[in-house]
Amino acid sequence: MGKTFKQRLETYSDSKKSNLILAADFKNIESSDYFGEYKKIVKTINDLGEYIAGLKINFHLLLPLDKSKISDICKLCKQNDIITIADMKLNDISSTNMAVGSHLWTMGFDGVIVNPITGYNDGLDKLISTSHRKNKGIISLVHMSHKGANEFYSLKITKNKKSNN
Repeated sequence: MGKTFKQRLETYSDSKKSNLILAADFKNIESSDYFGEYKKIVKTINDLGEYIAGLKINFHLLLPLDKSKISDICKLCKQNDIITIADMKLNDISSTNMAVGSHLWTMGFDGVIVNPITGYNDGLDKLISTSHRKNKGIISLVHMSHKGANEFYSLKITKNKKSNN
């Protein structure tokens, strides 16, 4: 059996003496030059591959790039011992999460970011168990950096002594 996602990431980090994961969030929203963005990602991998352990590609770049270009990026990363992470923030029912996960794995991704708000049962359960069997990674979102994130991610949860349910 092959190495797990975690083992591969640790191996790459150790060999490069780096735990950097590059966020490929280069996209200028005003631009529609997605081929230029693809070329920028390839150039970045070629220029910095020896220093980075992982590459995270955001949803806004994955959506417009065709499957062959995404697969090419994942292959180039594998050649350079770089873990690939799809930043999809999956947040849906189990069957939808599985469909998206299967497509991402087919394109060559090592891991995917999920939003745990979905919950485990009939949300992330099948994706997590299948990912583990396939030695793929699941990275759970715990907070976000934009100002509005505090509206949800910083909520204080309390449990009342009496329940109206």
